[in-house]
Amino acid sequence: MKFKILVPLVLSCLLLIVCAAIRIQDPAVPVASREAFKTFSSIVILDPGHGGEDGGAVAADGTVEKDLNLCISNNIDLLLCLFGTHSTRTRSTDADLADPSLSTIRERKRSDILERYRIVNSFENGI
Repeated sequence: MKFKILVPLVLSCLLLIVCAAIRIQDPAVPVASREAFKTFSSIVILDPGHGGEDGGAVAADGTVEKDLNLCISNNIDLLLCLFGTHSTRTRSTDADLADPSLSTIRERKRSDILERYRIVNSFENGI
């Protein structure tokens, strides 16, 4: 049973490593600015939830939702790149998008959600 799960997982990891190496080392694979994205017919916008002080749910084994969301988003971004699909993320690190000057958790959470909404709507061709 474990072998059936382990083999696809290892192969997926190897694929992601190869894709990351191509993306990092090949100058023909540009890191596009927001203006460059406007020339694409469509762009996939990934929004890994939570981040920063907002960890989301915590599993019984200690896995934090924000970390899982970010890991999945980063891997999907690499796979989309491998297949030639243009994508971007609302966040690529463990940080929220809230205004840092806000003091309460409620204000910061609202600010974070509004910033995600603003980012997604800033792309005319986003899907």
